[in-house]
Formats: sequence, structure tokens, C-alpha cells
Amino acid sequence: MSEVNIFLPAGTLLHGGQYRIESHVASGGFGNTYLATDVNLKAKVAIKEFFIKTINHREDDSCTVSVSNSANEEMFNSLRDKFKKEAQRIFKIQHNNVVRVFALFEEYGTVYYSMDYIDGESLNSRLKREGALPESLVRSVFSQMLDALDVVHGAGLLHLDIKPHNIMLTPDGVAKLIDFGASKHANQAEATTITGFAFTPEYAPPELTNQEYDEIGPWTDIYSLGITLYRLLSGAAIPSKREIRVKGAEAFTYSRPVSDAMKQLIVSMTQGASERRPQSIAQLRALAAGLEKEPVPEPVAQPEVLPDEKTFSVVDSTKKDNAAASEVKSQVNASISEKEPLAAEDKTVNIADSAKKDRAVASQVVTTKSVDEPSVAEEKTVSLSKESQEVSSPVKAEKKPRAKWIIAACIVGLVAIVGAIWLANSSSSLSSPQLVDVPGSQSFEVNGVKFTMVPVKGGTFTMGATAEQGNEAESEENPSHQVTVSSFMIGQTEVTQELWKAVMGWNPSKWNGPKLPVEEVSWDRCQEFIKELNELTGENFRLPTEAEWEYAARGGVKSLGYKYSGSNNVDDVAWYSVNSNVSGIVFETHDVATKRPNELGIYDMSGNVWEWCQDWYGENYYSSSPSSNPTGPESGSYRVCRGGSGDNDAGGCRIASRGRCSSRGGNLGLRLAL
Repeated sequence: MSEVNIFLPAGTLLHGGQYRIESHVASGGFGNTYLATDVNLKAKVAIKEFFIKTINHREDDSCTVSVSNSANEEMFNSLRDKFKKEAQRIFKIQHNNVVRVFALFEEYGTVYYSMDYIDGESLNSRLKREGALPESLVRSVFSQMLDALDVVHGAGLLHLDIKPHNIMLTPDGVAKLIDFGASKHANQAEATTITGFAFTPEYAPPELTNQEYDEIGPWTDIYSLGITLYRLLSGAAIPSKREIRVKGAEAFTYSRPVSDAMKQLIVSMTQGASERRPQSIAQLRALAAGLEKEPVPEPVAQPEVLPDEKTFSVVDSTKKDNAAASEVKSQVNASISEKEPLAAEDKTVNIADSAKKDRAVASQVVTTKSVDEPSVAEEKTVSLSKESQEVSSPVKAEKKPRAKWIIAACIVGLVAIVGAIWLANSSSSLSSPQLVDVPGSQSFEVNGVKFTMVPVKGGTFTMGATAEQGNEAESEENPSHQVTVSSFMIGQTEVTQELWKAVMGWNPSKWNGPKLPVEEVSWDRCQEFIKELNELTGENFRLPTEAEWEYAARGGVKSLGYKYSGSNNVDDVAWYSVNSNVSGIVFETHDVATKRPNELGIYDMSGNVWEWCQDWYGENYYSSSPSSNPTGPESGSYRVCRGGSGDNDAGGCRIASRGRCSSRGGNLGLRLAL
């Protein structure tokens, strides 16, 4: 399906001819947003259209929306109802500091709503342009957000995604709260069993990141507003919850003068324990009264603008009733926005070669966030499947393994040593996998969670489209070339959720389980995890280079020349699209080390989740790659990810298969190197 078929043509009339589409301005996995003209009022409006680009398409009239197949009808209808509820919630809130919805209507087989066309920019955009904002402006925004939240909470709603991206500022200084895609009724009991919660972890309090949904309330929005104030005033990256918990006020640093009253207010609003924060907007107003008694500090020269923090969503995953319920559970509401460029973590995910994305299977609903639009309220988009994430999952024919008589004796010896353990680990139901004992391995422990690094002896190997990869090899895997890699250590398993949580204090994953691989993590977020881990252990953990990853996946000096990591039979070693669907869901992860290890005793290097590598991605890098310890191109738009996932076919789980990845996705995890 080409991009031309995704959007309504300019000039299309909607709602009985009241609205004329002028241009497409934003898109996400959950909808398209257009600039339109209200023909009757001669005024600009924004129109949002419910359109899931992974399961919807346009008919020949270029307007009518159809569902790709009957299996997706239930999911489409469920999410469409949620889309309508979002519009209905916003419509009930008529306030100058909240984006307004004018009309909700059905047409061309889908749902639309019209809303404010905001002539302004988001505070996130302004941060990028100016750096830390003056306290006088921040105080004004804060006061207006108190008014907005007074009305929102008074209507029984919680916004649940307050951040600079979702506050628009008009040229005359009016701040407007937008993007109610994550909003919930304060007493919405069904949320944790059906739709889950969407939020941005940097701005979300512990009760959301820990998925303690019965603990949310007005104090939840107050926390997010407090973090937003800090971000606006500092222009700096947001400290981790661990830093805030351990350091308190010292976790917040400012590059320009900020009043003590404002600093104290931010600390009070961002307490980890919800009961220690103001419990209502009324209490917050009383606490903020001290601002009036302290003058705004004199402005100073602006600091250099720092890169924007990256964000993503975590949703409830406690129910797995059926495919539709699972999708709905994982999804989050869409609002008006545009996908951010590739460097942003909370934005649309691009994984692997875009030429392969039309082969991806609709597999999951992953929250993506928005980049600033110059004049229209932002949209939080929901990406369904790897098509919207551009995840490589090529459909390819199996090729019979290449016969290698010279390895027969090695196979016999290897099976004698670890064969029994392989068979014991082939079950997907192991709660505490028993790992192969690899000589020279090292175990580490962080906050009670142990993990193991196995040695990989250096050597020379052929990287890329080797003979056993057959005709499934892609052009980016060519030319095959000799590479020498120095000795290193690599994680025996993918980083588990229990290890991530032990280090970071929260779990970003869609699928929940201590032994499941962590997923929905970006390359940047992995760097933060590794930095924290190194501080806790005193070690120098890192991501493997692409060459190190492939060398280890092939079995290093013990390689038996397999097509997948540890076998020519993908089912022996990988959770992939054929066998990962054990509960009627299109894709889910599985406990690490429940398939056979490879020749080095390493698990899951084929399938389960994609694994980040350290390198920038270069499609033609193999043509000029150094022969010794290559580290990838000096720069790029994508990072390398390897190994495939439970959402890929067998071809995507081959040892040589390469992925180009940006941002984060529901099937992206990591493996440590040392």
C-alpha cells in the first residue's frame, strides 16, 4: 500500500460539506490529522480521522476506509469506539486552556472529529529552539495549567500524559492542554483489564510506571506537571526516578536562576510516594502561594539547547483473552500530532529495511508519541504491527542446510556435553531456566537479581551472506567478508525484566514477567540502563558491536555453521512467528533460555526480541568495513538491531539478518557485552 492511498485527498468534503480538507499535517498508527476549512464559518479547523494504517486501506474512491480482512474487524471496531470516547471526553470540557472538540461524525467507513486549529507551538518545540525558559513564562504556564486541570479533574477525568509536548502556547501567551488520548475517568475500573494506561515514563509517577493503577488520582497529573515545570526551567534531561528518590532536591539541577519557592514546589509535586504530594489542584494552589511572595530571578544568557528526552508508553498487559482484547489492552488513545524525527524515543519506531515493511504482520499496538506541529495540536499515535515500525520480517523460502561433513565429530562431542540440557530447556513454561554452565563465565548480582556473562574467544569469521543463509540473504548482508574480532564477554541471555527493574526501578515492557526479556526500550534508554548498571557494579558493560553480535551468534570459534543461532532448525532455538503465538495472540515474548543455546551456551540470539547493537546502521557498510573489530559507520539515522523477534518469520531470525532501527518498539530489547 503506497503512502498516496493513506490520506484523504485535498478538497475532500466532510460532514455534509461543512469541512473541506486542505492538507495532511500529521499521522500515526492510530489516525491521520488534516488542516481543514469550516466552509460555513470560513475558519481553519483540525480534523482527526480514525485510520489504522496497518489494517486499513482506501477504496478506489480514495476516501472510503476498509478493513484489510475480517479478522481485524473486531479490533478496528473496539479501537474506533475508544477513539470516539476520546472526542466525547474533550467535548465536555469547554475551557480556554483546553483544546476544544466541535463535532464528532462518521463518514467514509470511519470516524472523524473536528477540533481547534491552534495557531502556536508546543512548549517542547520552544524548548528545542530556546533552551531553558524564563521563570516568568513558566509561572504563567503553570497558572494556566492549574485552571485547565481544575476543569479536567472537575469533570472526573485524569489527563495522565502531561508534558511539554502536550501544552501548546499561542502567540498571545495562552497555554492550552492537548492530547487526551491517554485520559481516563478517575473511577474507570475496566481500564486495567481492557485498554491499559499510556504514559511517558520520564513524566509519569511511580504508580503508573509500576502499573499500580488503583493508586492513580489527581496527584498523578500533579507529579507530571511538576516534572514538566522542571524540564521547562532547566532545559536538561529529566533525572531518573531512582535519582529523585535517592537525591531528593539535589536531583534537580538548573543552569539559570530559579526561585527557591519554585524549586521547593517542584520537589513537593514530584514525591515518589503519592500521599506526600498535593492531593488536589486546590491543595496545589495553596502550596504555590509562596510563588507570589518571591520575585522572579533575573534572566541570564540562555544555555545550549540539549537534545529532547525520549519517551514511550507502557500499558497494562495482565489480560490475554484473545487477539482483539490483547491489541486493545496494549493500545493507547491517539490525539493530534506528527511523528517525530528518528532520534526521538517516544516517537514512531522505524526498524529495519523499509523495503521489507510491507511483509510485516499486524502484531501489536505500541504507543508512539508526537513531535511538535507548528500550528496544530499534537497527536499521540498508536503503531499497529511492524509495518508502522518498519520492522524487517521478510517472508522467505526455507533452504536446506548446507552439508558440512567436517563438523560431524564436533556435533557428536557438543551433543554429549549439552544435549540433555538443551532438551530440558526446550519448554516454554520454565519459570526459572537452568542455564548451561559455560567455563569462564562470570555471574553478577544487582539488587538481588543475578545475570551471567559468557566468554567469547576472539577469532576471524566470515560475516554476512554466507552459504548457509542461502537465497534468503538480503543485499545489505553482502558482500560476505572476513572479520577479526577480539575476545569479549556477552550476556548469556537477553536482559530480563527483573534485571531492568532492579537497575531502573520500573518496567517498560508490554508483556510482563520477571524472566521475560525487557522490550519497548530505545537505544538511548538502553544507554541509560547501562550507565546505571555500571555505576552499581563498577564494571564497563555496553552493547555489543554488530560484528561481535554476529560472531557470538554464529558460535565464535566453536561455530558449526548453522543458519540460525545454534541450529539449522529454527524451532529448536527461536521464538518466532510460527511458535510464539501460544495464547491466541499474534505475538508475545517468552522466558529467556527456554529454547536451546548455541555453540557458546548463549540463548535466544535468534528470535524472542530484537537486540540493539552499538553501531550506526549502514546499508552498504560491508563494502568498506574494516577487517578488524569494525564498529559501524561514524554516523547515521538508524542503529543496528539483530536477531529477529517472536513477530518475525524464520528468515528474520537468521544469523546474518540485519535490522535498521530507530526509536523504540514493542519487540526491541538488548543483550549486554563486556
